[in-house]
Amino acid sequence: MIRYVLTRLLLLISVILAVSFIVFTLMDLAPGDPVDLIAAGGDMTQEDIAALRADLGLDRPLIVRYGRYIYMFRLIQGDLGVSDLTRISGWDTYISRLPYTLALSAGALVIGAGVSIPLGIHAAKKSGEDNR
Repeated sequence: MIRYVLTRLLLLISVILAVSFIVFTLMDLAPGDPVDLIAAGGDMTQEDIAALRADLGLDRPLIVRYGRYIYMFRLIQGDLGVSDLTRISGWDTYISRLPYTLALSAGALVIGAGVSIPLGIHAAKKSGEDNR
């Protein structure tokens, strides 16, 4: 039993790393980066843009940036980091949007239950009629 749990935990860790690498790579392949968004809002020279890219580490190879991401990714500790674009803590952004997320989830739950429960009751009644 313990061996099974340990095997599953190791598989879980490898899947999480693989998925995070795939998502990180896909985000890297997408056009633009945080510096493009920051530069679009102001008068930045090419030297300023290059310096900001170097400061954020965006001038480094993909595997180095991924390693830095994994090393600095302290989600288990509750550290969501700081947004490159807004310079606001990830935790503050998460908390500020949590009420809206909960309201949307509750609304979806109410609508889903309000539709699915009557449909389930109707289907159960129809099923009983077919067997007679």
